[in-house]
Amino acid sequence: MQILGNFRDAHNKKIKSLTAFAGTHTCGAASPLCPTCLRPLFKSYMQRIAMRYLLITLVLFSFTTNAKQLCPINNDVAEDIRINEAEFTKAKADASVKYLAEIVKSSKTPFEWFSIPNATKFIHGYALRRKALLPNASKYSIEQFCQFYAQEGWYYD
Repeated sequence: MQILGNFRDAHNKKIKSLTAFAGTHTCGAASPLCPTCLRPLFKSYMQRIAMRYLLITLVLFSFTTNAKQLCPINNDVAEDIRINEAEFTKAKADASVKYLAEIVKSSKTPFEWFSIPNATKFIHGYALRRKALLPNASKYSIEQFCQFYAQEGWYYD
């Protein structure tokens, strides 16, 4: 009878070894992937991942489509050195201020001749664009930013 009992449980040995493998190689947590073929064990797990990617994609697209283009693109400037209007952001202006402060504070801060004018462009451009994007922005504010963008909307290289 003992022999028959061992034979009856033989088909479960693979499953037991897989669960032992998953438990030891994932810090005690059951792995959502089959360790031998690396395919998902649970369809619901894959649906959650797909939903996360879809949500992240939708959020990213909402930010890119909300970017308001105020000025025509200056096609006289080569595309590889042209600054996109949406790049005049608070984050870039803050980074430029920190960079310029570091140059003034320390003589060891590396910089090229074009680093300082490029940094000041982002500060100036952000201030003008922020004013032009206000809900009650005057036509003059928009024209002022567009004039700046046409004349200075490119990187020194």
